[in-house]
Amino acid sequence: MRSVTRLSHASGNVKVGALPVNENKAYFSFGSHLLDPLNGPVITAPVAMRHRQQQEKLKVLAEIFETSEFNKYTGPDKPELLIITSSA
Repeated sequence: MRSVTRLSHASGNVKVGALPVNENKAYFSFGSHLLDPLNGPVITAPVAMRHRQQQEKLKVLAEIFETSEFNKYTGPDKPELLIITSSA
């Protein structure tokens, strides 16, 4: 199970008791053509093309960040311990 920020940082009262019975059953259905993003099947095709596009974006971003004014280190050449962090 993987949590999300909104759930992990939420607060509220918890009611302890028996869990409700759920009669719903999971199912998968689609009623449209292959390329319809709202009603068609969920697919990741064409994977190779999207992967190539993402890799090109990463190359461009790497070049941008290599010359960023924030990409710098000021301190001793050989520190005993160096911790580098990043935050948004």
